[in-house]
Amino acid sequence: CRNTALVAEKGKLRSWVGPNGQYYRELPCPNCRGRGYTPCKKCGIDRSSLDCPMCNGKGIRMCMQCGGECVIWQESIDEQPWEEVRSSSPLKVKEDDEVDRLEIKIDTSKRPRRTYPSPSREVAMKISRSLRDCLLST
Repeated sequence: CRNTALVAEKGKLRSWVGPNGQYYRELPCPNCRGRGYTPCKKCGIDRSSLDCPMCNGKGIRMCMQCGGECVIWQESIDEQPWEEVRSSSPLKVKEDDEVDRLEIKIDTSKRPRRTYPSPSREVAMKISRSLRDCLLST
């Protein structure tokens, strides 16, 4: 292919987001199967002739779909970020049925006790008066 320097890593396809948020990814050209050329339709690779006007005796022609770039750009659903962002769960579950059969045990023995700040002096006096009145009435 002509522009092999543009490929980020060997075997790894590139992708980009367009100006309107559409996602494009690089795919091997379906016409030439990622080679950048197709066999000459007039003489073919096996029996190429020097006087062929289509291929000049090479037996191959530049792919008209990808222009010799070996790849085409196709609008696609953005799948790559999902693969990168995927989190790992502490529960290694393979099937949904396994999730249904999971028994999750919650330890409720270590519940923290609620603590409240001391009431103001005025509130403390009202509470003590109310308790004293309750005790006197019983």
